[in-house]
Amino acid sequence: MRILVTTPYFYPHSGGSQNYILNLYSTLVKKHPEIKVDVVCYNTNKVSIREKYKGLNIYRVSCWEILPGQFALPNYFKLFSLVSELKKQNGKYDLVNAHTRFFDNCLWGPFVANYLGAKAVLTDHCAYSPKHSSKIVTTVARAVDFLLTPQVARLYDDTLCVSKATKKYLQGLGVNASAVFYGGVDSKKFKNGKAKSKRHLPKVKKIFDEKDVVVVFLGRMIYSKGPQVLLGAAKSMVDKNSHLYFVFAGEGEALKKLKGQKVK
Repeated sequence: MRILVTTPYFYPHSGGSQNYILNLYSTLVKKHPEIKVDVVCYNTNKVSIREKYKGLNIYRVSCWEILPGQFALPNYFKLFSLVSELKKQNGKYDLVNAHTRFFDNCLWGPFVANYLGAKAVLTDHCAYSPKHSSKIVTTVARAVDFLLTPQVARLYDDTLCVSKATKKYLQGLGVNASAVFYGGVDSKKFKNGKAKSKRHLPKVKKIFDEKDVVVVFLGRMIYSKGPQVLLGAAKSMVDKNSHLYFVFAGEGEALKKLKGQKVK
């Protein structure tokens, strides 16, 4: 069995959907060596265009990153040349799995699947329409989501999602996802409920007491992730609890605006 996975952002770019894809398919090929998985992504990190990582064959296409860390478009000539090369090299594929509905790979994914003689499956990760600091960008993204997503979903043999919230949101768009597949955690990385790595624990112990409750936002500081929402909630919550602390860590377009707004 051979699977082609399409996603604009992938390793070494770090993010929720990228980690989901990496963990899912690296575990699959580890448990079933007879299954081959090729990943076609965009070279947003300017690294090697071809790489084998955790059992996956990664192919990166040069691209134009319109919104850094959020939206990119590939060199379509190189993209479809690569797909043609993969067909000649590997023959028929069994499945093409495109990820995240509002990226362009979900538009061309079903046509690539047809070209490769494969089934097309869309896996969606988002329970909301894209958000941006620009109200115009946010409004356009929401309009495109409502108008285009139902049409695109019809091109796929099946639609899956990673949470019940995403499934409910898709239903609101007129798309019925057949199943929910949650992201997993490798329990072997934890012992007795504690992470193996203790690099930062000494520093944390100096800042907080055992009786303190610490809430951490760790991710990209972009409006779609909602750090501004958590910050707003935090401001009202810490006033009522002297042992409650919020820590924000990450980079992105929202960082400059949020930075300096200390919440205890």
